[in-house]
Amino acid sequence: MMIDPLELSDRDHDALTMHHDGSGVWVTCTSGDQEVTIGPVARDAISEWLAAGITIA
Repeated sequence: MMIDPLELSDRDHDALTMHHDGSGVWVTCTSGDQEVTIGPVARDAISEWLAAGITIA
């Protein structure tokens, strides 16, 4: 199952993009002409990681 990507960006046009496909969640960080992508990461792992980050913040 594919879903529309979630993209967050700042005034400098740095961006965090997340999308999910059949293999897991992909996370891409972009700053200027540099880009780093991790994935696929299990959806449950990303959910737990994000929940822990929100709880700590």
